[in-house]
Amino acid sequence: MSKKNKPDTNWIKFENNCFGHDDFYIPQESKKKEVKLTKALVIDTKCQKVCSRIIELLPETTVEPNTGRGSSMINIDGFRYINVYVIGERVTHSDQKGFSLRLSFSVNPFVLEVGVVGETHRFFNFDTYYNKDEYEKKLNHISNSYETSPGYTHLGGVDNTYMVRVPVMGAYVRVGAINNDSMARKVKVAAYLTT
Repeated sequence: MSKKNKPDTNWIKFENNCFGHDDFYIPQESKKKEVKLTKALVIDTKCQKVCSRIIELLPETTVEPNTGRGSSMINIDGFRYINVYVIGERVTHSDQKGFSLRLSFSVNPFVLEVGVVGETHRFFNFDTYYNKDEYEKKLNHISNSYETSPGYTHLGGVDNTYMVRVPVMGAYVRVGAINNDSMARKVKVAAYLTT
């Protein structure tokens, strides 16, 4: 993890979050930064194979215990897959816990003083998740946790990193990193986007 001193971010409580966590915060971005985040990324149309881009979804930040931090909505329109890397501080004791990741997608951008209309982290897919014998169909959640990923939390090493690959299901994405530990921990989230 980087030791550089970055300017403090003004974090605001995200009241209507789709992540279902009581203490979840997003950065209060300037109007200029919001415009930059919602602007479509340029995809090189001359790519012979797969076009890709690496972007920072959540800059390195310290997250208090049992609290989450998330990103603003970021435009990823035109990409087909998102590979999200959660890069947390290393775990040095078996009692320590890692971060959970939550992803949400939307077809609408963030609107100042309104929020995001149509943001969700739940989905249903008839192609792969349909069981004709079940009367009620279950919604799937786009999330991952140190608790549900066997072998995720490991001791030692340089950092505690894991990756989640999902199809892009909306023009805009938001990520959230939830600290499940009883002490404050650093985390950053990056993405590798592919067409």
